[in-house]
Amino acid sequence: MSVLVANPRVIYRELAQRDPNPPSSSSSSTSTCSVSVQTPSPHKKRGRRTVEWRAKASWLGGSAAASGGPTSVEMEPIEGTEHLDQVLDRAKELSQPVIIDWMASWCRKCIYLKPKLEKLAAEYHPRIKFYFVDVNKVSVALVKRGNVSV
Repeated sequence: MSVLVANPRVIYRELAQRDPNPPSSSSSSTSTCSVSVQTPSPHKKRGRRTVEWRAKASWLGGSAAASGGPTSVEMEPIEGTEHLDQVLDRAKELSQPVIIDWMASWCRKCIYLKPKLEKLAAEYHPRIKFYFVDVNKVSVALVKRGNVSV
């Protein structure tokens, strides 16, 4: 991942303040992220200097795939305004976040995104619920409520 920033010290400060040795647990999952920052070089007139930092992140509980869970979870469809109200009320009751994908069955980007969201759903199951709304199969009122333009 490349990041172009005006002031790389902000990213450096954030990465430097993190604990270099995250707490270890038998059920933890660790991931490494590399960030390359390109800044104007003070030594060259028009050159760029690339600085690379590595950060590790650790999540307790591990991922679903690492703990033997499913690698993807099928998102539940929302088929009407009443169903959307039920989903939102239940999420509010349980203080559980939900992600709603407003999509169309003919949209290439939506088709490409859906399996990726299903993998995320497996990773965060049951902490976050994932739903989708096919804007071609629901009422116009529901589409307007989602503030979606087709």
